[in-house]
Amino acid sequence: DFTVFIQEPSRDKLLPDPVSYPYYQPPYTLVLEFTDVLAHPDWTYKTGWRFKKRPGLDYMLENLVGLYEIVVFTAEPGITIFPVIEALDQKNLISYKLVR
Repeated sequence: DFTVFIQEPSRDKLLPDPVSYPYYQPPYTLVLEFTDVLAHPDWTYKTGWRFKKRPGLDYMLENLVGLYEIVVFTAEPGITIFPVIEALDQKNLISYKLVR
């Protein structure tokens, strides 16, 4: 049934198990949408699709990384968005990158 397919999660376990001792895991998880929250997509005839990083994004991520486990989710295709996320997150502050 299509309704059940859309409403139910694709798998029972969406995130991996918490890390074990002595590794530190932040107490909260912050899930951010990539499109229009972390970066804004822009299209022109000359350049095609480009993603513009939001002002203050690096500052925000650096200040939140100690308080939250940062997870980025987007409905964009992984083949398109993974290189963009990797380019924006050069310091590996984002714990998980989830795509649809």
